[in-house]
Amino acid sequence: MVESSMGMPEILALIVVAVVLLLVLRAIVVGWRSRARLSRFLASPLPAEWWQIVVRDVPLAARIPCELRPRYERLIKEFVAEKNFEACGGLATVSDKIAMVVAANASLLALGRERRTWQALRSVLIYPSSFRSRVAGAGDDELSDGESWSGGTVIFSQERILHDIAFAGNPRNVVIHEFAHQFADTEGVCLSQDFERKWKGVLAAEMRRLQSGDARTILDEYGADDPAEFFAVGTEAFFETPEEMKKSHPELYAALSRIYALDPAGFVA
Repeated sequence: MVESSMGMPEILALIVVAVVLLLVLRAIVVGWRSRARLSRFLASPLPAEWWQIVVRDVPLAARIPCELRPRYERLIKEFVAEKNFEACGGLATVSDKIAMVVAANASLLALGRERRTWQALRSVLIYPSSFRSRVAGAGDDELSDGESWSGGTVIFSQERILHDIAFAGNPRNVVIHEFAHQFADTEGVCLSQDFERKWKGVLAAEMRRLQSGDARTILDEYGADDPAEFFAVGTEAFFETPEEMKKSHPELYAALSRIYALDPAGFVA
C-alpha cells in the first residue's frame, strides 16, 4: 500500500485550483454562448415589430434606399445589443418604442460612414421628463431634455422624445441633436485640411445668417449660440427636413452631406 505524501494544505490548494478552473471554464462557455446568440441576432432580420416602430416614428427610415437598408438594420441591432439603456428618475423601464427611436436615429448618423461609429458610447439614460442638467456651468435649477457627455453617455427626456415624434416634419429632434454632439466630440467633423477650411467658411457664414434673424432660415435659433450648437441644430435639419434644408441652405447641406456621407434629400419613398 502506497501512502499519499500530500497533506491537508496541498489537498485544499488542489480543490481551490479545481474550483477556479471550473469557474473559468463556465465563464468561457457562457461567453461563447453569449457571442453565439449575438451573432445569430445580428445575422437575422430586424424583428418586424421593431421595424414597424422605426418606420412609424423615424420618418426618414421608410425612405432609406434598398441597398442601404440591410446596413441600417444591422446598425440598429448593434446599437441595441451593445449599449446599456437605463431607466432613471423613477421611470420603470425603457420601452421598445423609446429604445428603437434612439437606436434608429443614432444609426442614421452612422449609416454612410465606413468605420464603426459610437464605439466610445456606453450608456443611454432615459428620464421620464426634463431632468436637472449636469453640464458644467449650468445653473443648479436648469432643466434639460437632452445631454451628451464626453465620457460615453447620452441622456434624454422620454417626454421630449415622444413630443418630437408627435410633431415630426419640422427640424427638431432631441435624439439627433445630442448624437450630433456625441459625433463631433468622438468622431470629429473635419475630414481633411481642405475641407476644414471650407467647413469653417460655411459655418461662419451660416451662423451670421442665423444671428441676423433671416426669416428664410429653417434652423433653430438655438444654433446661433456657438459652433457646437450650430452643428447639432444643422444636423437635426439635415436628417429631419433634408429637402427644405438643401433648398434654403445648399452650402451647409453639401458640407453635412460630405461629413455624414449621405444625401437624405435624395432618398425616395
